[in-house]
Amino acid sequence: MRKNMLKNDAALVLEGGALRSVYEAGVLDVFLEKKIEFPYVIGVSAGALNAGNYISKQIGRSARVNIDYVDDPRYIGFKHLLREHSIFNFDFLFGEPTKEWMPYDENEFLNSNQKYIVGATNCKTGKENYFERHTYKELTEILKASSTLPILSELSYIDGIPYIDGGVANAIPIDKAIADGYKKIVVILTRQKEFKSKSSLFINAVYRIYYRKYPHLVKKMCTMSKRYNQRTELINKLEKKGKIFVIRPNKPVRIGKIEKNKRKLKILYEEGRQEALINIDSMLDYLNK
Repeated sequence: MRKNMLKNDAALVLEGGALRSVYEAGVLDVFLEKKIEFPYVIGVSAGALNAGNYISKQIGRSARVNIDYVDDPRYIGFKHLLREHSIFNFDFLFGEPTKEWMPYDENEFLNSNQKYIVGATNCKTGKENYFERHTYKELTEILKASSTLPILSELSYIDGIPYIDGGVANAIPIDKAIADGYKKIVVILTRQKEFKSKSSLFINAVYRIYYRKYPHLVKKMCTMSKRYNQRTELINKLEKKGKIFVIRPNKPVRIGKIEKNKRKLKILYEEGRQEALINIDSMLDYLNK
């Protein structure tokens, strides 16, 4: 199939959402099958991980990692949390085991002309920092930082600076794509349109204690729900005006952050594929106007 070359002002923005991101993986696999290549891709947390497999053009890799190995204690689980202070084993995800059963296509990644941006939250400032891809080794460190879940993972360090999940500072980095000059923006979300994030006084209290060394980070954490809802309201307005194109679940996603039910994950992946197939012609019309 001939590659669908998009205009240089086209950007793809990917939300995170831990294992809800298998929906997004389904959408991206359809893009790969249809040879749709965005010149600019930005993501945070699990969205950044999905983006890495999209850039390397490995259909099914994101889904396989997060479905086939979701019950593998080497990859994810509370035993690893107790032993290594992180519920996800990033050494398993990026290290030797992955090279044996599901090698990452480093050559495709390094030779791609696509711009690939990953957002992570700087714990000292509470602000998002953005990283561009360089070597594969640098990429893995950046992805670890962007995917470091609050409480459930130890902080990650880049050049001595502590980082945490990119979604803390900016869950849907559409503003970065706009600031970088992109006029045609496709956003993939992992929640339905009606979803509203709810803040928890208890969780906020835990954040204040657990991350007391980082007051700017705590401030961002305690306002995550408010800022998320503001961002989705903006996205809805821009979508209604035809300024952006959004692909999202059409019903509530009943998937936990650490979901173990493979059947539910497979269904969510297929729902992502179906939404992509339904929307792909309209999306291409929007992008090529």
